[in-house]
Amino acid sequence: MAETHDPGKKVATSYQQAVAEKIPLREADGTLSYPSAAGSPRPDVRLDPLHRGLRLLSAAVPVGVSLYAGARLPATPEQIPVHFGFDGSVSRYGSPWEGLGALLLLTLLAVGLAVLSRYPHRFNYPFLLTEHNVQRQYRNAAQMMVWLALSTAVISVGTANVWFGISGLHILWLGVVMMVGTTAVFVLRMVRMK
Repeated sequence: MAETHDPGKKVATSYQQAVAEKIPLREADGTLSYPSAAGSPRPDVRLDPLHRGLRLLSAAVPVGVSLYAGARLPATPEQIPVHFGFDGSVSRYGSPWEGLGALLLLTLLAVGLAVLSRYPHRFNYPFLLTEHNVQRQYRNAAQMMVWLALSTAVISVGTANVWFGISGLHILWLGVVMMVGTTAVFVLRMVRMK
């Protein structure tokens, strides 16, 4: 979708002016570009029902896991596994309070990523956004944040499962693989949509 620019708004004629005044730049070929996040248009992106549901789930699950872990804290052993080697062996034990702190950080990260997905116009992009690619890039970036939030939620579930002896590390590793895969897929899409 091409971005329509209000003809009454100021447009820069040089890159320096665009950055300094936080306004769009009219390139020599007539294309409108956005060299600064402050001068970028507002997103016209509405995520599909799947991504909206995943965003909600990504924020709710870690909150629930943290509340569950906090409620079980008195019955938790004095030492829980807090660090693992690549082979799955426990390399360090720690206090349940340390574990709860880690879960709370994962919760803040997941909720933060879910909220951040609503503001793709504030992100840094590795190339210049133009009137021809800006809304596609916003949609891709918002979806990427949703999947990163979901990956973080899976990591929090896997972490709590290991502490409470519910399952092995496979859920935790699934979250890590999801996070790496999400980053690779969406960055590749970003470059292809350039």
